[in-house]
Amino acid sequence: MPAKPPQIDAVTRNTTLVTVTIGANDIGLAGIALSCFNLLPPPAGKSCKDTQTAGGVDRGARAVDSVADNLADTLEAIARVADEHDAEYVDFIGPGAGHDGCQLTRNWANVVVPGTTLGIVPIHPTALGEQSFARILEDHLAPDRRGAD
Repeated sequence: MPAKPPQIDAVTRNTTLVTVTIGANDIGLAGIALSCFNLLPPPAGKSCKDTQTAGGVDRGARAVDSVADNLADTLEAIARVADEHDAEYVDFIGPGAGHDGCQLTRNWANVVVPGTTLGIVPIHPTALGEQSFARILEDHLAPDRRGAD
């Protein structure tokens, strides 16, 4: 999937909600995940560890390190502007623990399925994930509504 350009120009003086997901496309996470599929049993197939750490080099860590400075600059700019405007942070990572793509019935993110698309964007939120994020955000913005549904 081709990377999308930054969408900061969509933020205006009247913007009241901004969500940020950052980094996965920058490091080629879908490609890393695809390389972890072991379609053949050992010893014919290679594990994710074998493909991603061949020669003693952790390719995932190297990819993260290669964009770390740019991501840090971006996050610092967001934190600075957010602080100037009394913005609040809402954590989706903590509540999402245990809802990764390997949890096939309660996953908040799709897994990568080689050879198929089925209208699914790999390593992106599922309908359940989007609903869960919306609920978490709604609970944060209107805590008195909790349990009202």
